Amino acid sequence: MVAAFLFLSLAASAQELLPRQSVENHKYGYVDGKGNFVIAPAFEYATRFNGDYAVIREKDKFGYINCSGEAVVEPVYFKVGGFSEGLFRVQQEENGPWFFLDETGRRIMETDFYYVGNFHDGVAVFAEKDEDGDAHYGYVDKSGNVIVEAVYNYAYDFRDGVGKVALDLTSEEPRYGYVGAKGDILVPCVYSEMQAKTELESLR
Repeated sequence: MVAAFLFLSLAASAQELLPRQSVENHKYGYVDGKGNFVIAPAFEYATRFNGDYAVIREKDKFGYINCSGEAVVEPVYFKVGGFSEGLFRVQQEENGPWFFLDETGRRIMETDFYYVGNFHDGVAVFAEKDEDGDAHYGYVDKSGNVIVEAVYNYAYDFRDGVGKVALDLTSEEPRYGYVGAKGDILVPCVYSEMQAKTELESLR
């Protein structure tokens, strides 16, 4: 438990706080607009706040704090990958699967994916590797249900309710298409990038 935090003030908002290294103990904390520490320097490393949370590192492990300096995700993870739509994305150990925690730090979704991205429109990109070590991409929802199988060479974050997917990215003529949030194919993955976008716009 990261109970040794010294909270000098709880009044500052996340937007006002900046990480700074102390000249005394060489640890990182957070200062307000006047340069005063409001979250005491107690971390090996600390990032800027992104929304209500910031990444901190302790003993080469990563976690998250809120703008009061409280650990919402204890620094016990090999990697952390961002906060999106109420969920933290974390990796327990090197080369281990990625999974998600809610804002209480509770694990809410089990995955064994080689990679999983942040959520956008309730959907996240995930990847699995085949026997040759090549990654293939699809989409998963917040319940851990695969809504688009990992059959694409790449999949992009959802935007405005659709996800762009691609095949043959290393060829001279890569192919693009779009899928919907229920896994429906909106535009088959047979077009150039511009043609696929035009086909999508014709549906709206």
